[in-house]
Amino acid sequence: MELNLRILQNETNFKDVEKKIFRIVCKQAQTALKKLLEDIDQAIMENRDKDKFKLKDIKKRTIDTLFGEVTIERRYYKDSNDEFRFLLDEYLNLPANERQSPALKEIALDLVQELPYRKAADKIDNILETSASHTAIFNWVQREGEKLSKEAETKQLDFFRDGLIPDDKDEDRKEIEHLFVEADGIHIPLQNDEKEKGELKLGMSYQGWEKRHPMSDEYNLTGKKYYGGVFSSDEFWKETAAEMYEDYAFSNGSISVLCGDGAEWITTGNEYIPQVQVRFLDEYHLNQKFFRKLGRSEFVPKLLDNIEENDIDKLRENLKKARQYRHKEKDKKKVDQLKKYLLKNWEFIRDKKQKQKKENLGLPEEIRGSGSNGI
Repeated sequence: MELNLRILQNETNFKDVEKKIFRIVCKQAQTALKKLLEDIDQAIMENRDKDKFKLKDIKKRTIDTLFGEVTIERRYYKDSNDEFRFLLDEYLNLPANERQSPALKEIALDLVQELPYRKAADKIDNILETSASHTAIFNWVQREGEKLSKEAETKQLDFFRDGLIPDDKDEDRKEIEHLFVEADGIHIPLQNDEKEKGELKLGMSYQGWEKRHPMSDEYNLTGKKYYGGVFSSDEFWKETAAEMYEDYAFSNGSISVLCGDGAEWITTGNEYIPQVQVRFLDEYHLNQKFFRKLGRSEFVPKLLDNIEENDIDKLRENLKKARQYRHKEKDKKKVDQLKKYLLKNWEFIRDKKQKQKKENLGLPEEIRGSGSNGI
């Protein structure tokens, strides 16, 4: 009762009480984890091969975990090859010189697929009893990308050079009828260089969608898988395709649908993704392009109608009028850029609207993706 009253002291709503209890539980978890790890270290010391591992000293290590900072003292040894070893670290598979726990890194890597680095770092700081800088998250993405690239290199060589589809060892490869693939790029400052930017390439595949509940107007994508890294376009798609062949069994009737913003590197996916028969320019990026180039101009709904009606001649005419209405050269240039974008991607914009093509391929009339309610 006394503890309960202390918790409630000066707190007037459930949110504050909840946060206070969360902090208390995290403190207890830090203490419990410290004791557990040091007990394991003690057991390793007592049961080690004493001829092979000579005890040298004790050294501290601090780990940022989901529930906060944990500092432990663990022993290090010199082995028969005169190399220093932290047997606890090896037992737990903790990489040397990494402060953040694997679970914390995993959450950060998941967040950065949907949020910019700074927002992902803020989210971790706000939700968990720990923190991770946006620079640290960027470094993890790069390191994980390099590691995954090395792991995927053998798969890529097997498939793209030798034509070998990975063995279905566990017999759990899913037969796929339709696979929807979305891709996008995020420009990020490179390490120690605010001016030079690299592109983090992100991809997501899913098998379909379902209503969140029977009466809902919102949908959840089903069978989602994520791909990503700071790669060249070819390396990104090679790795992504190799992963897809590991996860799915593609038959002659399987169809893949590729969605993106029209960037050249996304188009390259046509050469690698299994059985791409349709490519759509997704609704989100199309609307974003209109807003950035024309703002709230009266021509935007007219141009969208032209797209809906598959009338490229009327589209050209309205773009010409929109340009004439612009007085500043920079605004005229924006219209020119929009025109170039729309004409370059017209085939993919048009395919999105062609109901007959979708029907012929057995695709649903309305294709839902992550960036909009319906594509």
